[in-house]
Amino acid sequence: LVVVSRWQGNERDGHGQHQAAGALTPEAVRLAGDPAAYPELREEGLRPWSVRKLYVGGVRETEAWHVRLNTGVHDPVLGGSYSLLGRLGLGMQRSQTQGRVDPFAEGQPLFYRRVQPEAASSREAGFFDGLDVSLPGVYQLLGVAAPAGHPSRLDAIAREVDTAASAFTIAKPSASAAPIARGLSALRRLAADTTDPDVRAVFDVKARQFEDALASAAGLSLAALAEPPGASEDTPGTPFTPPPTLPPVTPGQRAAVRVIAAHGGAAEVMVTRLAVTHPAGTLMTDVPRSIAALGSAERRSHVFTLTIPADAAPTRPYFVRASPAEGRFTLLDPSLTGSPGTPPPLTASADLEIAGVPVTRRVPVMRREANLPFGFELYPLEILPPLSVSLLPQSRIVVRSSGDAIPLEATVTSHAAETVEGSV
Repeated sequence: LVVVSRWQGNERDGHGQHQAAGALTPEAVRLAGDPAAYPELREEGLRPWSVRKLYVGGVRETEAWHVRLNTGVHDPVLGGSYSLLGRLGLGMQRSQTQGRVDPFAEGQPLFYRRVQPEAASSREAGFFDGLDVSLPGVYQLLGVAAPAGHPSRLDAIAREVDTAASAFTIAKPSASAAPIARGLSALRRLAADTTDPDVRAVFDVKARQFEDALASAAGLSLAALAEPPGASEDTPGTPFTPPPTLPPVTPGQRAAVRVIAAHGGAAEVMVTRLAVTHPAGTLMTDVPRSIAALGSAERRSHVFTLTIPADAAPTRPYFVRASPAEGRFTLLDPSLTGSPGTPPPLTASADLEIAGVPVTRRVPVMRREANLPFGFELYPLEILPPLSVSLLPQSRIVVRSSGDAIPLEATVTSHAAETVEGSV
């Protein structure tokens, strides 16, 4: 909806990369909403999107500006001020700051000028001033004519949200579950009656947010732990019994996955199905209706035993480059463009009914790793090749015909559960 460019595209920005970013941002914003620009993106499922406002930063108080942002104000949700979060982010740039962060530095006000659409000299209360970002305002915000009956249905969903917020208490968050469930059910029906793709995309996002809120209010948790086969049996233990651990798996290896759905609240919750999806397919089990209902502090679990396919691909980022000298990455899977990382190779899911509304929750399969004496840590289960080879140094300049011996250190690491034979 709103794009804020830190750079203006002039000498005030500093070096050339900053200036280029500032100069290109307005053009990128314009092209993002042009259906004729980059038509190949439609084949990837990416639709044009019109940005409602574009601001530029680096503006001085004595110049024309529209938004003043007080960066030193503490935000109770974020747990700090924008200024502190910015300094923490800058501290992650090790080449520039080496992690130096002053958490007590005073936040300075920042000033921004709106450049698209062009604005008069009047001040604005914030970046979203004049934009109705509420759920009932979605049609107006997107510039789409609302079908008959949709505004009133959106108003009804918004009232359920207000009811849930009023019912919520820290001591009993499950009091919000029923109105959230009613709102989710109504939103799903409305989305099914929606033909505009942009509006439908907003409804789909809102539905996922409703599902997250419903699971949280109900006190529902879902976990999936990978363990060695046979270690996941329901055997009694003591508080001093170490839990089973498992390293990353390799193709052809067997593993057990325990899926646990737990209910810690007071809402009406039923578990109807548990499942594990892995490179070879999906394993599932239906929970009998007679034991599907979960009372408070109850859980349902199931252990799935599976074999990693022999041709399973190793877990790796979907973007690669041969060396840091390359200015851009190559995408191994273009369908993941824009994703923060490669999806986990193994996931678990639970089909549930919360307050009578069906919901599916998904989590990555995790594994335990000992970090004693600090306890056990959880990591996403990864698929690794049976062997890995590293060479030190990775590169070296040599003089031809020098006759000098060149020491090289080759390290072979086995990730396989069984003995591996070979030669280097």
